[in-house]
Amino acid sequence: MKYQHGLGLLSALLVVFISVVAATTVYATWGPVYEVQCVEPSVQELEGAKRINELVSSPFGGEYAPQAKCSKVLVR
Repeated sequence: MKYQHGLGLLSALLVVFISVVAATTVYATWGPVYEVQCVEPSVQELEGAKRINELVSSPFGGEYAPQAKCSKVLVR
């Protein structure tokens, strides 16, 4: 009788743990799937960056370079 409350608490924690694992598994299996799609900078943007780098010198030593534009797309 001494450990009756501890056993109930342990059982409750086990139920919570199994529920979290089950919910995570269901979400990972049948949940939404996203894909990252990136578009590289165009030739026009690269030429513009080249002109900017010719006109401006950075005190930090780096050159300006346009970055790829990425977006998250829902697959299913």
